[in-house]
Amino acid sequence: MTGNLPRKLAQNEDRDAVPKLGTLRRLLCSSTSSEVSLKFHVTLQKDPQGGYVVRCLELPGALSQGETENEALANIRDAILTVLEMMREQGEPVPTQPAEVRELVVA
Repeated sequence: MTGNLPRKLAQNEDRDAVPKLGTLRRLLCSSTSSEVSLKFHVTLQKDPQGGYVVRCLELPGALSQGETENEALANIRDAILTVLEMMREQGEPVPTQPAEVRELVVA
């Protein structure tokens, strides 16, 4: 079952294999390949001491920060790739289903 896994990654002979970080970086960073992407949801929160904190919902270990929104988003992208590499090394599957996001009001 490949879910939202990109077509080029899903067509691997070993469907349980997680692509290597270099492969992920090439596929995600390639400006010529518009069909390949892994979609993750992130939260971006302004830090009271300055800058921004950003977390990935599908990958709890992926969090980062930056002085600007753009810097924080660039940093979380690298953090996501790092977590994916660690998952590959440990033989864990890459999440293929997006996190369900809901708003909860606490009174």
